[in-house]
Amino acid sequence: MSVLLKNSKFPPYPPCAPNEEKGAPEIVEQPPQINCTNPAGGRLRTYLKTLHAVSEQHQRANEREKAADRRDREMGAQIKVIRAEPLDKQIQRWWINLPPVMQNRKFQIIEIANQCNGRFKERPALRNVAAALRALDWREYRDWTTTGRNRRFWIPSLPR
Repeated sequence: MSVLLKNSKFPPYPPCAPNEEKGAPEIVEQPPQINCTNPAGGRLRTYLKTLHAVSEQHQRANEREKAADRRDREMGAQIKVIRAEPLDKQIQRWWINLPPVMQNRKFQIIEIANQCNGRFKERPALRNVAAALRALDWREYRDWTTTGRNRRFWIPSLPR
């Protein structure tokens, strides 16, 4: 039950003992305002209608997703595997095709990954590129200078 202070600009407070001082606001109790008698204008009915509409939208979207999954399974759709050569061979081919001036610099892993094709996606995962570079005896180098901004670089161990 809420309590409203008569002639007051303050929000309702919980009931308290009346104050006998002069000028104290008079305490008036109000019943809770729940409109259950008017089904057309009640807040609860509007809330339930909205809740049902949102629930139906989610249910229809879920059914569409299930139907698409079922259709894909029936058609035999699987993860597309790109028939690309192994990463180490791709990196070697890229390295050999570089001009000698470009071979004398350090590379970031993202530069190397952008030149390769992935197995499941367009680009390979960086961890797979790093593993292939280690297998090819490349060294990982970190530039700790202020201008280098602590970036990691890869350098081939021997010029090829």
